[in-house]
Amino acid sequence: MRSPPAVVAMQSLDDDELRRGLPALVKKFGLNATMAALAVAARPKAFIALGKLLLEGDELLRLVDGADEVSASACEVETAPQTEAWAPDSDAARHWKEQFEASEETRRQLCESLEKTLAASDKNRAALGERGVEVEALKKREKTALAQAAKKQENVETRLGNELSELRKNFERQTRKLRALEREKIDMDNENRRFKKQLRHIAQLLEEERKKIAVLERSQPKIEVAPAPIDSIMTPAASQSAPNRPVVVQPPTPLDEIFEWRAEGRAVKITPRAVRRLIDQNDEDAVFSIQALESLKIADRATHAKFLKRLGESGTYYPRVLTESMTRVLVDASNVARHTPNRYGKGQLRHLLEMRDELRRLGCFPIRFYADASLRYFIDEATKFRDMVAHGEIIVADKGTEADEILAREARRTGAYVVTNDAKFFHKVSPDFEPPRVSFRIYDGTVIVDDF
Repeated sequence: MRSPPAVVAMQSLDDDELRRGLPALVKKFGLNATMAALAVAARPKAFIALGKLLLEGDELLRLVDGADEVSASACEVETAPQTEAWAPDSDAARHWKEQFEASEETRRQLCESLEKTLAASDKNRAALGERGVEVEALKKREKTALAQAAKKQENVETRLGNELSELRKNFERQTRKLRALEREKIDMDNENRRFKKQLRHIAQLLEEERKKIAVLERSQPKIEVAPAPIDSIMTPAASQSAPNRPVVVQPPTPLDEIFEWRAEGRAVKITPRAVRRLIDQNDEDAVFSIQALESLKIADRATHAKFLKRLGESGTYYPRVLTESMTRVLVDASNVARHTPNRYGKGQLRHLLEMRDELRRLGCFPIRFYADASLRYFIDEATKFRDMVAHGEIIVADKGTEADEILAREARRTGAYVVTNDAKFFHKVSPDFEPPRVSFRIYDGTVIVDDF
């Protein structure tokens, strides 16, 4: 039994030639015969290729129309002349009918499989399209995020650069300040050593003066007579503590020597001790009212020199008050005493005494100390402080009044310097007028007053 020409043509060509010659085979044998022949010849690749062409109807028609020019050689198959008639009831017809039905079933199955494959492919293509859209959106978001991150990084780098530059400048400023402070510390150390050397020298001079005073006291004879009455500025006479008991009077010292002279027609009696007491009390009016001293200088230079010598035995400061031009000074006692509190948090009285000595060395008179009312409760040597207040050496403000107010008023009235480290002490009383202020320092218990 011979195979049909279409089947022979399918079997005579390889897969590549068969796929290229599909349009010519369809044109020659017809679409159904071609598909049946492909199924009978067991050429699945060509069958699938023809199924794809079927999906593209217009393209298949175009290829079929031009098949004579493109692929005519693919259909040139030698076929033997048909010598046997094909009767409908013959065995060959039945055989080929069965073959055709089987090929149709195969074609149907292949078409269904192809349709499923194509449907799955379309579904996958649609899913891939959606995935592509998502990928593009993700790429766009990632690009935007990268741009924002780059901008943030640039801003952070700029900010850190500015902060680093500012820190570098601040470090350089602090370094310069540190070097300046180191130089100032060196200068202060040198000044401190110089002051300590001066203090040792002064201590030696004071010791020599004490020795001279002790020698003079031992050389004076003891007498038991009451001193003659003197003026109010002289040393008061001793009082009898009990009746009918002899009064024992201590021998007078050189400070109790009475100096008498006449000035402007009146007798003057005075002792160096009384003058020293007035100076210690900063009684400016009483001290400067002793104009008769100039009369003594004119009348008797020897007595005048002797008086100043006796007064100088208590310290060189006292004659300077009467003979030199002095500077008025007001001292914020609370500020000085509390500059460096002791271990119990109280102010130190020795700072006030050292401040007075330093101002005396600088040629100041009167030296008035003004303290707050609360200082008496917050100072280490309270008893000695009260004694100085009682003797008029320290003036305590009334309760409810600050010493700063008194300092500001007195400074404005007298034009005196104010020794304090409080730069705003005058704001409550005279904010429009700042009195001349002098600051101070305390190192190792030594008071150092800045230059006037």
